[in-house]
Amino acid sequence: MRDLNRFKHAMRRLPESRRRFYRRLIYRRMTTQLGRKESLTYGREATEIPLFSPSVYLRLKSSNGYLETLEHLFSSRYVVEEKEPILNVETGAIYKSNLEGSTRYIVESSEWPDELKLLYDESKIKKAVQLEGKFARGITQTGYYHIITEELPQILYLSNFRPVFLQSWRGYSFAQEIFKVLGAKSLESNQFIKPAELIFVTRGQDIGYLHPSNLQLLKEFRDKVVNSFSSKGPEKIYVSRQNSRRSHPLELEIQKEFSDRGFHIFESKGLNLIDQINFFANCRELAGLHGAGITNAIWADKCKVIEFMPNNRVNRCFEWQSYLCDQEYQVKTLSS
Repeated sequence: MRDLNRFKHAMRRLPESRRRFYRRLIYRRMTTQLGRKESLTYGREATEIPLFSPSVYLRLKSSNGYLETLEHLFSSRYVVEEKEPILNVETGAIYKSNLEGSTRYIVESSEWPDELKLLYDESKIKKAVQLEGKFARGITQTGYYHIITEELPQILYLSNFRPVFLQSWRGYSFAQEIFKVLGAKSLESNQFIKPAELIFVTRGQDIGYLHPSNLQLLKEFRDKVVNSFSSKGPEKIYVSRQNSRRSHPLELEIQKEFSDRGFHIFESKGLNLIDQINFFANCRELAGLHGAGITNAIWADKCKVIEFMPNNRVNRCFEWQSYLCDQEYQVKTLSS
């Protein structure tokens, strides 16, 4: 009877059901075990779980020329301490054993869609090394934008609980720089770990949407590291992608135009995070092709952001970032 009711419900929403059916069929062919996940359940003890940030709804004031205005609802986020979970240090995926003895991926442990985490994570949990003490995740293998807007704020907040951060060799030097500033302990590992206690902040499906609470933590971190430097970076910066595989045929032409207008041409190669923060802290006008380098506008206070967007790949994450930072934003579309 349950299967019959599900079939009737699917027939009433045929286009959506068809898409979901084919998507799940593809995942199964790729050996993605979609059933290997679960959500955290908050019972009466939830009142004792620290609230990291309350639910909030935000909507941009303008569509900036797009067909619709961006809006997003952030779920409440909590600081959760799990007893003896299994952590994939390299990907950041957190698993929990159930009563049947099988392990399931915790949905609230990432902004990324469940299917993607299960697809790119290990298909089989390897033997986990047991550790005593309280631990937290370090930086995982992801891009600069996601490290800064999603992972770094959690590390900044959780450092107050004095855990040992479990850090993969991927991004180890980048993470060590952060741990040093925070005075936090870390342990390098590249395997499955089963800590006695793992503390983490629950996350919603917010990929690409900078959270206002995350932004506040990033600003506080910026003030901590900028105050220790006397030098100031340029006020006009063009973020170059000419050596990137995702550059654009017009890159050099656009770059020259801004160079002639007095913009400093910036390439991140060789600069660590603290140097980048100090370099961009004084920026008043930032331009560049859509790419991770524009994330650095976060470190500036009053800054105009000019983003060149290929018309075949629209991503409005920096429009949203500019809105939260109260910065002027302008997009220029490039033909593919």
